[in-house]
Amino acid sequence: MNMNIADEALGISSVMLSETGRSGILDARYLKDVLKLPDGTIPLMTIVFGYARGLYPIMPPKMPIAHISFTQQYGSPNLSITQSWYEQMIAGYNISHPGSSFEAQLNTYQSKICEAEKGLNEMVFYKKNQ
Repeated sequence: MNMNIADEALGISSVMLSETGRSGILDARYLKDVLKLPDGTIPLMTIVFGYARGLYPIMPPKMPIAHISFTQQYGSPNLSITQSWYEQMIAGYNISHPGSSFEAQLNTYQSKICEAEKGLNEMVFYKKNQ
């Protein structure tokens, strides 16, 4: 986040990607191979820097800070705020990804989670596997 703040102060745009290469953290092994990272190094995310050609893309909705931050103890979630956020996420996704659906994207992630967990486990505990 500090890198994003610093580059914005310099007039440079940036975006943290959860989908990099094929699908980000779900393909950490792919990224490790493409970037030729040494054993014990695990890519968690990618940040892209550049200059915007036009208007910024649609920003995802933000939850109220009181809904995501707390002190002392975790509070009960406000289901109406969560539902409103979810509906905004779906609407934004549908606008920015015509011809696709938010549900299809969620299904893609869910189908890859077990495979990704296995790959990450192998990378994290690579010495035990040798």
